[in-house]
Amino acid sequence: MPPHTPILYQNASKAITLIDIPTSITAAQDTSRTLFSSPPLQEPFVITNEPKSQTAREKVLGNTIDQEVHVDICQTIETALAEAGSKRKRKADEESDHKDIQAAEPSLTLATDITPCTPPITLPIDAPLPSISSVQNRLLANPTSRPQTIAISNSTYHIPPHSTLLLGNVQTTSPTLHASRPSPNSFDLIVLDPPYPNRSAKRAATYARPPDTRSLLSSLGLPALLSPTGLLAVWITNKPSLRALFLARSTGLFAEWDVGLLEEWIWLKTTTSGAPASALSSAWRKPYEVLLVARRNPTPSSPTGRETEAGGKVRRRVVLAVPDVHSRKPHLGELFLGSSLLPSSTLQPATAPVEGKGEREVERGYGPGGYAALEIFARIPAAGWWSWGDEVLRFAWEGWWDGQSDAKADDDDDDDTERADG
Repeated sequence: MPPHTPILYQNASKAITLIDIPTSITAAQDTSRTLFSSPPLQEPFVITNEPKSQTAREKVLGNTIDQEVHVDICQTIETALAEAGSKRKRKADEESDHKDIQAAEPSLTLATDITPCTPPITLPIDAPLPSISSVQNRLLANPTSRPQTIAISNSTYHIPPHSTLLLGNVQTTSPTLHASRPSPNSFDLIVLDPPYPNRSAKRAATYARPPDTRSLLSSLGLPALLSPTGLLAVWITNKPSLRALFLARSTGLFAEWDVGLLEEWIWLKTTTSGAPASALSSAWRKPYEVLLVARRNPTPSSPTGRETEAGGKVRRRVVLAVPDVHSRKPHLGELFLGSSLLPSSTLQPATAPVEGKGEREVERGYGPGGYAALEIFARIPAAGWWSWGDEVLRFAWEGWWDGQSDAKADDDDDDDTERADG
């Protein structure tokens, strides 16, 4: 059966949440298998190259942080730490849950010349596909209520129920995504984790970016994908120029997309004892990342980043989590579901039949009748979601998972039932 909730603690206002990252990803797969993770952080990172002089420090901070925003965020973080400091920070770990998987990962190198949009692949299928390019720029869907597997070359990938994915560079495959979406403006939630240029971003070379980030994001056609009252959630780094890229009044991307800032979610990276993963005062490495949460069709007073569309100070929530494998962020589907931000008309309970097993309740948002969600620059598909990007199959590879395939387990259960009936 699906795993327990990844939420380890949440206060009454839902402004402070402790979440276990591997479990959040597993829960979004609707699987009982175990996701391999890195050993949890025990001690804070020690930054050895901090600026020596105050002048040098001020120069670094001017390029790496909006100091006024940082002060506000630090106050919010201190409040969260005071309330949640004694809570458990990570689910109990087994030594077998930690493996050096990355060295053995299969290549997801894609063809530079993609074929025109071809018919989608609908699971289940029996025959293996010859190469990863067989899936490139081609919709891959699992419309069933069971996890399915697909063999590509010599590797197996696990595709969660009611999920749809598109593998490929987001610019070159954008026509396929737009042509294949369920209907115009069909997504109630769109989550983006763009590959920003960064001196420490190990995946910066993964995406074939245009000359600048704005061109890349503007090319996605988000206004045609987001529903009239939908939510847009964008991960950003702490550079002032990136905040301005999205939030600058009248010239930012939010203004271009006609969305207004609602909230900021602060992911505070902690050790297992609850300490920030690095000093909040560090000039080079802040222990947090920010998710900007915006809504379509804001009020006329566009937000600046310190004011919501209602004209007050931006509401900030804190999500505390021990960091996982590099580039893996917490899956926030369950948090959005409980946030009261999604359009209420989309949150209807869904019941999906599983052949031979009667009715099975599907968590709202992860199945038919729930909200429609799309993750762009995704690294793993999620049950009930659309996922898009050129690493979308990365963590779906079987090597990242322990335990018997859900699809195989279902087949074995069916065989047992047949033997018992016989």
